[in-house]
Amino acid sequence: MLVQDEPAEFSVLLRNPYEFEIQLDSVKVEGHGVEFESTSVGAVIGPFRKHALIVTGTPKTSGKLNITGCKIKVYGCHEKSFGIVPNPQEHEEDLKVKVVGLAATKPRSVRVPPTPTTKKSKPEVMYPQVTQLPLAVVPKQPLLIFESTSFSQSAVMVLEGERQIFTVTLQNLSSTEADLVLFTFVDSTIAPLQAAIAQNGTHPAEVYELEVILYQKQALTWKRPIKEAFVEPNGSATFEIEILGKPGLTSGTIQVNYGHLGVSRDEVEEKFYTRHLSSQVTVTVNASIELVRMDFLTLGADMTEQTVDFDHESGKRISSQYEHVLSFLKSLSHLDDPSQYCLIMVDLRNSWPHALKVSLSVDNRFNEDNEKDPSNKDRPFTVSNVIAAGHSSRLFLPIKRIYIENPQRTIPSFSSNPRQYVVSMQKTSAMQERLSREGFWYRQEILKRLAGTWEELGTNRHGVVELRNFRLTPRMVEVVRVDDVGIDIGIKAAEGDEANSSNNHDGVVDNDDDEKMNDKGAEDDEINNDTNKTIKNLGNFKYSVVTDTFIIITTKITNRSSRPIHALLRLLPTLRHQPASMALDLGRKFAFNGTLQNAVGIIEPGGSATVEIGCIVLCSGEYEISGMVEEIHLDNGDDVSDREDRGSGASGVDGMTANTTSIERNSGAPTENFDLSDFADMKGSSKKTWFTKEPCLLVAEDEDEIS
Repeated sequence: MLVQDEPAEFSVLLRNPYEFEIQLDSVKVEGHGVEFESTSVGAVIGPFRKHALIVTGTPKTSGKLNITGCKIKVYGCHEKSFGIVPNPQEHEEDLKVKVVGLAATKPRSVRVPPTPTTKKSKPEVMYPQVTQLPLAVVPKQPLLIFESTSFSQSAVMVLEGERQIFTVTLQNLSSTEADLVLFTFVDSTIAPLQAAIAQNGTHPAEVYELEVILYQKQALTWKRPIKEAFVEPNGSATFEIEILGKPGLTSGTIQVNYGHLGVSRDEVEEKFYTRHLSSQVTVTVNASIELVRMDFLTLGADMTEQTVDFDHESGKRISSQYEHVLSFLKSLSHLDDPSQYCLIMVDLRNSWPHALKVSLSVDNRFNEDNEKDPSNKDRPFTVSNVIAAGHSSRLFLPIKRIYIENPQRTIPSFSSNPRQYVVSMQKTSAMQERLSREGFWYRQEILKRLAGTWEELGTNRHGVVELRNFRLTPRMVEVVRVDDVGIDIGIKAAEGDEANSSNNHDGVVDNDDDEKMNDKGAEDDEINNDTNKTIKNLGNFKYSVVTDTFIIITTKITNRSSRPIHALLRLLPTLRHQPASMALDLGRKFAFNGTLQNAVGIIEPGGSATVEIGCIVLCSGEYEISGMVEEIHLDNGDDVSDREDRGSGASGVDGMTANTTSIERNSGAPTENFDLSDFADMKGSSKKTWFTKEPCLLVAEDEDEIS
């Protein structure tokens, strides 16, 4: 391919078949199709020799050019055109055959060497085959070179996570504008990453991490200007390139593709051509902040309460990196459910020989669909600390626990390789695959909320902390995730008729005598006014009650999943701070008006059910009430309403069941039927069980002690 008005060099190979040398006065390249000019060169070719010449030619117009051969003038002879013979060895002539007279002006015949089969046959006349060289001539194109760069000797030093911007200046040596300029890059980390991704047997989660490093964390990127990049004729232009410090980065190549379109890029309809230009860059990457360890800790009600007076009770000064955490925990103590948060413990080490200031932040402004919600009132939490050279530091950050509707879905891939749909090429069980997928998706959600930066004190160096170098274990997933089923246990005071139900164990109120009800009205009002004295809500699922008084334990079960759940509730009251053998001995300490195990029935997606059971605390002390919900699968073909009625027990008076347990339902939004056919390898057991994240704390005191 040639460019209009640009000289091109042609390599011409000539052969002298004679026993004497030949002097060539002029050799020119000959072509037709477009206007073409060629320079003239001379040479002397020795006997039986081959001689290579470089002849320059320039096409004057664009189009198709066919090179037919060369015009050669031999000393003492007229100028003659010689065609291109691709394989001259196939046409070896017998030089002993002489042609005299007028026959010398005709093409000489080629005598075939004698063979056993052609020895007596008549010689056949063979002429050499002549070919042409077709070339395309494109319109005028610019010619760019690297004029200069902002760093000396084509070398740069960066820290891990640091981004630096350097400039590259391109000079246009032609009179044609370069209105199309594109930058591409190749670095030393691409080939190892591509080889690791192509390996068979790599787990999809590991392939995804390699693809993130390859596609989303490119070492060299072009800072595109607002306007389209171009280089003026006989001028120069400067472009900005950003380099990212990555482990394993040692070198990079800057590749420039440029050309001349003549029209806007949106108006290009025909094929266009570009030129290529490249330059090498040497990179040195030094270590900065390294992630040593990351762990997740539960955050309960007791922890938030103990931190309120922590700095007052202790005479020691609190470290600066913990003051923000303590202030946040104090604010959590006022929430109804502080267990919706957990703590992230991050250990960082400074590998740079200078002190670095590290800042970690958590953004909890995400909605139920794990999408960022700017209207959320939760403010981002940030903690900072200065880490000396060679030292480590531990930072704590609170993060809101995460709910994912389907954490067993397939791990995605950035490429279109069909193997992304394969579960794994390793021999793993369905349970291991399920845990691996859960860890992957919860890790992705954590990384969306967590970010870290560092900066060198006294300089302008700054960068990001690489936080992807951690693995989420099943224990960590259990701390972070929000279950499909939520269990909230609370205490409320019994109403007047229930408070006096010691003489009416069936929970049935006699409403036949209106006068009797009017006489009890004043007594019921007194009981309702004394409710605050009977039960005190201390916050965070902690209550204070008076012994020998009727209370109601309310358990709210919420179905967050997209499928209906047939639930069975079990309550487990225990003595606090006691061994297991004594904690369950509640025969003379608690009295329940019903059973602790109740069939709740079917809870629709997004719906909830509330179970109430009356009880009396007979002995003062501290108690914990936990709960668990077990999923029941019925294989028969009953209707949902029939299963609901049978699962929730026989109906009693005033909505109370036969065991005096009240169940209220709140159906959620209607959804489609849930199908597990796509997750046949993930189903495992047909029964699931959920437990309370935060037990209900009950502090019972005698009435005389309170007064």
